[in-house]
Amino acid sequence: AGIPRDLDRDYFGDTPFPSTDELLAEAAGMELALLPMTHFKYSNVGYSLLGRALERVAGCRYEDYVREHILDPLGMGRSLFARQRFKEESDAAVPYVVNRDGAYVGKEYTFGRITADGGLISSVRDMARYVSMLLAGGRGPEGTLVSQESLRAMMTPAVPTPPDDMSTDQPENAYWPSFEDP
Repeated sequence: AGIPRDLDRDYFGDTPFPSTDELLAEAAGMELALLPMTHFKYSNVGYSLLGRALERVAGCRYEDYVREHILDPLGMGRSLFARQRFKEESDAAVPYVVNRDGAYVGKEYTFGRITADGGLISSVRDMARYVSMLLAGGRGPEGTLVSQESLRAMMTPAVPTPPDDMSTDQPENAYWPSFEDP
């Protein structure tokens, strides 16, 4: 979409991560980082916009939509957005960031500040439930969550991904199985 990856801030260091409203307000005046549909580049701003669009279409908060339509049907009870639920977990992992001096510093998750752009905290078992749904062609324990047609569309590259963006020099969907009916 050409939307910049992030705001011009050091929020992976000591600056607090902006809320979705702050992120979108500040991004409104930014120039495009790329020409739309030329290649993929991850964007926190873009995912914030996508989450806000989902809220408007669904008529509810992003977190509520994800819980009702994905997490609950898949039994992902240890996946959460809320600080209080996190504090109730006895074995929750502590997030760390690397500060300017190269030291690992324990931080708190950014509860309530980010949502669609990375605000979901999950467990390995819950993520395995999600991956199992993908590998089962969109089917979960309570039925189909997403159609095979939608999965194919989601897994089909629309634009090239440069090798230096967030991962490897492999095609971004090389590891996804075929979603044909068995």
